[in-house]
Amino acid sequence: MLIGDRGTGIRSHIKGFRRYGGRWKEQLHGKHVNVCITNGHMTSQTCIYRYQKLCHPKAMLVKKNKQVSQETKGALMCVNPKCVAVNSGRSIKSRNALSSLAISLSGLTRCLIGSLLFYHSPNLKSLNLTLIPSTNSHGPSFLQEIT
Repeated sequence: MLIGDRGTGIRSHIKGFRRYGGRWKEQLHGKHVNVCITNGHMTSQTCIYRYQKLCHPKAMLVKKNKQVSQETKGALMCVNPKCVAVNSGRSIKSRNALSSLAISLSGLTRCLIGSLLFYHSPNLKSLNLTLIPSTNSHGPSFLQEIT
């Protein structure tokens, strides 16, 4: 089982902010299965196919006889015309489903390859990393530490 690190107190600089203490979540889930806590940075805001920032879709509503556009906060949409999801007509994803899929991909990549997907690294500028491009146009790129 792969879970994100949000809410576990990892890298929390503010005392008591989003911090529930210890490894209780890992131990609770780990009673029956193996658990890996992975980096959840930008998981619900990044397209899993093209690794670009997503936006909220807008709905047109009529309020007091006026047409108003309102963002749908529970969904995210990719607008990149080169994206596989946009070309197949499935560019709008639920925020929760997208986040859980991105956390799973991040954790699986970390377990199998030992490297982060580049969009999951919260502090790219402070790390001594180089980008390894993918061999195909739709595959992910990886970060490797320069030694």
